[in-house]
Amino acid sequence: MLSISVLTALVAGLLVLISFAQPAADRLHLPYTVLLAIVGTAVASLASFLLYTPLTDVFNDIAEPLVKFQSMPRCSWSSSCRYCCFMPP
Repeated sequence: MLSISVLTALVAGLLVLISFAQPAADRLHLPYTVLLAIVGTAVASLASFLLYTPLTDVFNDIAEPLVKFQSMPRCSWSSSCRYCCFMPP
């Protein structure tokens, strides 16, 4: 189970990473959304590598929530109900 301290550190680290993305996008002359996509892909790839690598198990507590993310656990909504709730009229 994920502890509160690991979850807080994970969210704080992601927020710090995102806060550096906009100045980096300006400096690299890239659109902000393109750099966010690159950073997101890199974070997911690194987390997947760290979770499934046989080299070390040190980072499993940090990488597992990123790889095995569940947005709505135990949710039995139909797709039409989700569409009505989350899409504007």
